[in-house]
Amino acid sequence: FLQHEGTGNFMKKRNFNIPVRYLIFILAFVCVGLMAASYLSPSFSRIITDAGYRVLAPMQRTLNAAGSRLAGTFSELSTISSIREENAELRARVEALEEENRLLYQNIYELRELRELYGLSLDYTQYDTIGAQVVQRSTGNWYNEFTINKGTADGVYTGANVLADGALCGRVTYAGEHYSRVLAIIDDMSNVGGVTMPGGAYCVVSGDLELYSEGLLRLGYVDADAVIGDGDLVVTSNTSSTYFPGIAIGYAQDVEISPNNVIQSGYITPIADFSDLDAVLVIVTPFTESAMSDEQMAEMTRAFNLPR
Repeated sequence: FLQHEGTGNFMKKRNFNIPVRYLIFILAFVCVGLMAASYLSPSFSRIITDAGYRVLAPMQRTLNAAGSRLAGTFSELSTISSIREENAELRARVEALEEENRLLYQNIYELRELRELYGLSLDYTQYDTIGAQVVQRSTGNWYNEFTINKGTADGVYTGANVLADGALCGRVTYAGEHYSRVLAIIDDMSNVGGVTMPGGAYCVVSGDLELYSEGLLRLGYVDADAVIGDGDLVVTSNTSSTYFPGIAIGYAQDVEISPNNVIQSGYITPIADFSDLDAVLVIVTPFTESAMSDEQMAEMTRAFNLPR
């Protein structure tokens, strides 16, 4: 036990600390001694220099290599950043060009439609008209109800007649300031008073969405003694209280006498295509001016050989 205790005391005595001031003094003494040895003995100086070079040279080469790699890395990062900026600028230019190209094609398309509308407008020079774009339609396969981008600010009013493909398309049921809703003649709620040419037989064209799936509308209330042939043109009559007179509707077909021999009925193929409407023409002439003059009626009679 005494021996173990003595050994423990000895180990405790060996755990001592050198004060910092002594370490500084020792290091200073060593430095001064080295400086003196280098001054008195140049060969000793060379030995110290060579030893330092051997120790520091690998470290210097490592540091130089690391510095070169860091410089290369920073250069690559700078290059990548520059490339990214150039790519962003190029993408922005491409997007701008694509948008410009899209607008150009849209303008060309709208110009073509406006030219078609202008040609249509020339067919109805007795009326004041404006072109409009279809911006929304009802659900379903056909444009039986749709919205256009013109309203009361453009002269459109509730009841205004709407044309497409050179023929009657429908009428405005509501006119807002900058938009209007249109009910097409193919809708089940639509009825249009018409007259055939050259026969001059009055009739009623009724909308039928189910029948229009075959491309047809109903033609009815024709006098039993009227003569209507397949392909006869049907236009709006001058007795209509809703539509301007003389506007083409479509072509009659399969008109037959009813079983009671009182009236005739058949079908009509509308001229306007209600599966794809993009642009329409709206008659903004007030409907109070809709009555066809005697001169206009005479001109239409001469054109189609109508009896008066």
